[in-house]
Amino acid sequence: MTSKHLILGTILGFVPSTLLVAHITIWPKESAPGARERYTMRVPNEKQVATVRIEGDFPAELNVYDFEFKPGWKIDFKKDDKGKITGASWTGKIAPYEFVEFGMLAQRWLEPHLEFMRRGHRT
Repeated sequence: MTSKHLILGTILGFVPSTLLVAHITIWPKESAPGARERYTMRVPNEKQVATVRIEGDFPAELNVYDFEFKPGWKIDFKKDDKGKITGASWTGKIAPYEFVEFGMLAQRWLEPHLEFMRRGHRT
């Protein structure tokens, strides 16, 4: 690994039972500084109840500028006071033991490390 690469980290923690912290993964795992990339967030539902909402906060070092829209899903954007997208919430339904992938386009700034925060809600 060189300093030109980035490893995307995850923040997982204990949350109330109405929330889900699944094995959500973000691809690519590595990205060169300044690169424009298609990031894919894979969200599995490993439980016996449907997941109906996924929330994500984007690192300040990532400029997310476009999203792949999925039939049956609604995206709500979180923006800062300058209009920069800082996070998103996807509302839809992931049936038990299925998964969905959400794509987004972003440019990474010249920071050494990114961490994505995400949460999911069950019915």
